[in-house]
Amino acid sequence: MPATAPACIALDRPELDLIDLLRLNDAPNFTLTVTCRNGWWQVVTVDLDQDHPDLTCEGRGTTFAEAWDRQKPAWAVNGTAVEEKTNA
Repeated sequence: MPATAPACIALDRPELDLIDLLRLNDAPNFTLTVTCRNGWWQVVTVDLDQDHPDLTCEGRGTTFAEAWDRQKPAWAVNGTAVEEKTNA
């Protein structure tokens, strides 16, 4: 008898972005940390490639979606930056 497929759940855009990041990220070496503590979420993504040693994105919020959307500088899927990090 085949295994029963789990019930599908609807994903919001930040959750879909997360899946795309994991599947399509052009950085071969990166870390992604998602932390939830005392009602606050924190998302930190770090590109570990030598070409981008300082590319770290961090966001915080009361939900995962809020923390994801608040990442600064913002990353985008497929290596296209939504917001470039500038050296001021």
